[in-house]
Amino acid sequence: MFTQLKDLLQKPLNKYGLNVIVEATQICDMMQKIIEAEIPSAKDQIKVLSIRKDTCKISAPPALSQKIDMQKLSILEQLKKQTGHEITNLRFVAR
Repeated sequence: MFTQLKDLLQKPLNKYGLNVIVEATQICDMMQKIIEAEIPSAKDQIKVLSIRKDTCKISAPPALSQKIDMQKLSILEQLKKQTGHEITNLRFVAR
């Protein structure tokens, strides 16, 4: 009887090429959650800014950037399992 919203939105998203942007936003959100789960102290101090090809851009203080970089493999493996998207590089922007 009811149509799900995602079914209604899929056609216009594909038509205007917005599905790529929506997918990148979902991957950024998932990456943020994974990092916060791995490093609880990072909760309010980091922000995943963008995903382009195989690079993830993260805004974080230098100390947290080092912690994230040390756990990079674990974080990227979890992201690949959950989204199927493979990121190979992390780029940090000082906050």
